[in-house]
Amino acid sequence: MSIARASANLGVAWNTASDAILAAGTELLSDNADRLEGVTTVGADEYVWRRTQAGDKYVTGIIDLTLTRTKIGAPRLLAVVEGRSKQAFKS
Repeated sequence: MSIARASANLGVAWNTASDAILAAGTELLSDNADRLEGVTTVGADEYVWRRTQAGDKYVTGIIDLTLTRTKIGAPRLLAVVEGRSKQAFKS
């Protein structure tokens, strides 16, 4: 679901929905120390998060492909990091 759709469904401004979604996602990903347990295969993809006058702002999504590789489950989001893949993996 897009942020625009979530904000419309909740009857709040786009910025309010975006802030809440980012806060919840950060809490789910950052506060879960066990999220990397059992991960043997990872994938990464770059996304343009927003276009700015200074240029594109990228984020890199890092996903667990372990269950997909073994054909017993779906990919799982591990992290979303600011920047492009090379820079994201350095951090």
